[in-house]
Amino acid sequence: MKYTFLFIATLLFAISASAQNYFGDYDLPTYTTQKSNATMTFRNQSGYHMTVKILKLQGGLYSTVTLPPYSSETVDFYSSATYKMKIKAMISGRASYHKGGNFSVTSTSERWSQGEITFKITVSKHGGGSGLGPTISKKEFESNI
Repeated sequence: MKYTFLFIATLLFAISASAQNYFGDYDLPTYTTQKSNATMTFRNQSGYHMTVKILKLQGGLYSTVTLPPYSSETVDFYSSATYKMKIKAMISGRASYHKGGNFSVTSTSERWSQGEITFKITVSKHGGGSGLGPTISKKEFESNI
């Protein structure tokens, strides 16, 4: 039997533009409290151990997210930018390396992104490729370009 792994990454991207203002009485100073950083939650809804490298689009590592099976982690972003992902999926001592997609975040004092990327890997009896996205080498995964 030939098995293929199907990778589904869902990016739910929501921009929230709410802030709370606290006004003092009379001549007291006015204070504004705002959330000023974007967040992206990475969810692993599979039995695979996953490592997701988040890189700046123009190169350079921003963060590495380690996701044990059925776990999640939230990453903060403090400036607006576009990022790319590299993914390592491991099960039973076997690793595969893949080029993930790109995502953008907005992080200003007026607007900030709150998104989620979910990884699901399922086994399929139908052939036709890995389904995990473009395969890359271990060397390419390890580079921060």
